[in-house]
Formats: sequence, C-alpha cells, structure tokens
Amino acid sequence: DVAVLDDQGRYVYVNPAAVQSADVRRTIIGLTDREYVTRRGHPPERAEIREHHFAQARGSGQCVSFTETFSTPTGPITLHRTYVPLRSPEGTLRLMIGFGEDQTQDRSHAEQMNLLRTMVDTSVDPLLVLDARPGEQHLRVVYGNPAMLDLLRHHGMEQLPDLPMPQWPMAEGNTVNILALLAQLTGLPVGSSYRDTLFLPDAQQWLEVHVNGILDADTCTHWAISLRDVTAQRQGELQQERVTRAHRLALTGAALPETLSLLLQGVDRFEIGWQLGLLIADTPLQTVGPLPAGLT
Repeated sequence: DVAVLDDQGRYVYVNPAAVQSADVRRTIIGLTDREYVTRRGHPPERAEIREHHFAQARGSGQCVSFTETFSTPTGPITLHRTYVPLRSPEGTLRLMIGFGEDQTQDRSHAEQMNLLRTMVDTSVDPLLVLDARPGEQHLRVVYGNPAMLDLLRHHGMEQLPDLPMPQWPMAEGNTVNILALLAQLTGLPVGSSYRDTLFLPDAQQWLEVHVNGILDADTCTHWAISLRDVTAQRQGELQQERVTRAHRLALTGAALPETLSLLLQGVDRFEIGWQLGLLIADTPLQTVGPLPAGLT
C-alpha cells in the first residue's frame, strides 16, 4: 500500500491497496494519523508509533522503517512500513511517502522456524544433518544439536571440530559400524526414510537411528538423522534371551556351571571394568567365570 502525507503529517493521497473503501479514502484526506485512528476507533498507540517514525524521517531526512501488527478475525497481519521524506532544495520537508509491505507469511514462517530450532536445540535426543550431495562435501556434518555434541563428548571427544564437520566423528572402534550404516543411505529411494539400530562397541552402546531425506525439488540434498539411546532396552532383551537359553539348557539336563556361564556372558561389557564370577557351594567347590586367586 502507498500513501502520501504533507509536511504536517496530513494525508494527501491514499491508494486502494492501503484503504479499500472509496468512501473511507475520501474522508482520510486532510486528516493526520491521530485524527484518522480516533475517527475509525483504532488503538491510539497506532498513531503514536506512526507519529514517532514520521518525526524521525522528517528530522533525519533518511528513510525510516518499522513494523506494525494488526489483529483481524482471520489472525494477525504484519506490515513492514517505510517513510521516505522528499525535501526541497532548501532542505525542508515537502512530502512524505509511506508504503507498507505485507510480511504476515514471512513473519509466520520465521516464528515457525524459531520454534522448530528451539525444539531441535532442546531435544534430549541427538540430532544431526549430513550432506548427501556427491563430491567433497559428501557426508559432511552440517548441523549437530547440543545433545549430539554431548554424545560425542561422552565418547571421549572433548575437542570437537567446528561445524560443518568433515565427517561424523566417532571413536575408532565405532567407525566400521557407522560407515556400514551410512552406506545404506546412498541407495535409499528419494523421499523414503530409514530405520536401524547402531551398535557402538567402544562404548557398548546401542542407538536407534531414524533417517529422513531432505529434498530440494526431486533431489535428496541432506539426511536428517535422529538418534535415541536404547542401550538399557537392548541389554534387557539380550539378558532375557540368555535366561531363555539357560532355561532350555537346564531342562535338557545340562550341568549347573554350563547354564550359569551362559547367564554371565557379556556382563563385563555392560559394566565396563567389572568381571563377574560365581562360586557354587558344592563338594567339591565349583566356579563359573573369573574369580580372584585364593577365593577358592
């Protein structure tokens, strides 16, 4: 919308985009913003804001921009307004041109993006975005949320490279499994998603992986990867499998040390640095797993 005001802030022209009603356009001519908003029953703060920026543009001789938001039955409308002063050769204000641009969609989009960024940054699940395009940038980590950076520190990487990272940094023992996972992504159909469980042997950690492609037109340019620690769940499942197998062995008449040995498998991996053994009170004494010398 476009309007023209004189040096006292009175309207001398308003186009239909600014005021749709022809009758209202006729009545606004000769009025200041304060007189107009009073006559139309608009909030007086609207006139005060316009008068303030009008005075700024008149005093500085420079363009002045500001933002207005209006409430409507269909939702708020955001306008980006600008005052452009036209001066005489002597430097006095002759006319002020004002125009507004509807930025409702841009503002709504920006607010949605801010909310999305807040949600991602505060997520307790590690999230990262990898570059899927071929070339030297392939598999580059272009974004990692704070939870992802915490995961890397948990894996002993205190000195993290700045984003974008040249690759997904992980401890050396985990690299084979990570590369095997990433190899699955190159063959994904455009627009599809991928789900898997990633085992990181260096930390004895299981991560549930969700991968979604980010499309530009019909081309996948990036992969958004969400990770969730399912170590406790996976350890419980493995333990339940061992208990079931031990029960089957016992029912077939296997010796007690054999069934107990099956139950102890992998315990040293769940509690790093610990070893578990059993001393069976029998004659003679029987042991399962490593025990300190002299205990028997």
